[in-house]
Amino acid sequence: MNSPRLSSALCVVFLSLAATACHHHKDEPLSTVHLEWRGPDERVEYKDSVVKALVSKHLHLAFTDARTATSIGKYEDDNKKFVVTTTDDVVRFCTVSFADRVKPLGVKFVESGEDFTLRGDVQNFFVNEENTYLSAVDVRFSLVTPDGKEAWSSVVNGKESRWGSSHNADNYNEGLSTAFNDAIKQLLSDPAFEAGLLGKAPPAPEAVVLPAQLPKGAPTLHLEWRSIDATKAAGSEATLAALRAMTLQLKPLTDGRTEPLAIGKYDNDKGAILYTPDNVAGFYSKVLTERLKTQGALSTSSNFTLAGEILELTVVEGSEFNATARVRFTLTKGNTTVWNGLAEGKSKNWGRTHKAENLNDALSNAFDELMRNLMSNAELAAALK
Repeated sequence: MNSPRLSSALCVVFLSLAATACHHHKDEPLSTVHLEWRGPDERVEYKDSVVKALVSKHLHLAFTDARTATSIGKYEDDNKKFVVTTTDDVVRFCTVSFADRVKPLGVKFVESGEDFTLRGDVQNFFVNEENTYLSAVDVRFSLVTPDGKEAWSSVVNGKESRWGSSHNADNYNEGLSTAFNDAIKQLLSDPAFEAGLLGKAPPAPEAVVLPAQLPKGAPTLHLEWRSIDATKAAGSEATLAALRAMTLQLKPLTDGRTEPLAIGKYDNDKGAILYTPDNVAGFYSKVLTERLKTQGALSTSSNFTLAGEILELTVVEGSEFNATARVRFTLTKGNTTVWNGLAEGKSKNWGRTHKAENLNDALSNAFDELMRNLMSNAELAAALK
């Protein structure tokens, strides 16, 4: 029989070893994530007529890995860059997760005798960990007939942004799962997908209608491009050289903000929201187009297309004017996504209270820094091949 003293000593040793092991694991940089579904448990959102068309067909499901890199994430810690990978099969994860999300809606998949193969080419499956976890899952879905002809196709960009503890595998899985769920939701709500299933012509795109009037009595700002330091370099020599060598086609920016008419806030005036009657995406699309054109980076015959979604564009007036601009860019070559990344710019300046010139100075300088960061991005340059 063990003595109480020996048992206590063994317990102390065991707990000490366990604590040391846990501490070592916590301090190790995150490098590998085991993929598991951590998205919403509730039924995926969908459009009734799309699911009705989907249920009416015999479909074979086939995902492929069309990514240009096998990593699934990246982050920085103490000025060191880290890459996150997985040893799991991304295609299997997407196949199983997709089937699990749509089967409760009555959709059945077959191994033979299909009307179509529903193919999903995974072009991007990535988490960019910065201040938040920014997750993107881009899939090119297509309907392929038994004789190999493509009846319909579309690239769906699933996304998710969330807060969470740094370098946490659960947060990577939650971000990727929720972004993939967003991609599935978009597919199941797409009238063009429904038309492809039924063999009909795709419907005309729905027009996006902004509110006819700004909130009554709210402060407003007309956008103006001003006070940029033209002596600053437009970007890094390497990235500018790659842009000029290969050139781009540029799609108009889209506005992914929840309030597309809001452009700022007066922290020094009871947090009043500042609105603009101008088209924010249209205004800054023109600015970006002119900058790329000036650098010799645009061509209508290029195989590369750059698209951008505005995630944040705001100026906060307090004791000073602080502006932030953030755009998520996607570079495609043909139908394949070859790069996906964020560009960000910030600015700070002094000025007079509620003065339009100072507000536009801050917004302009933030977006100017964003463009210079975009044109200094080494990963963008590497993708232009």
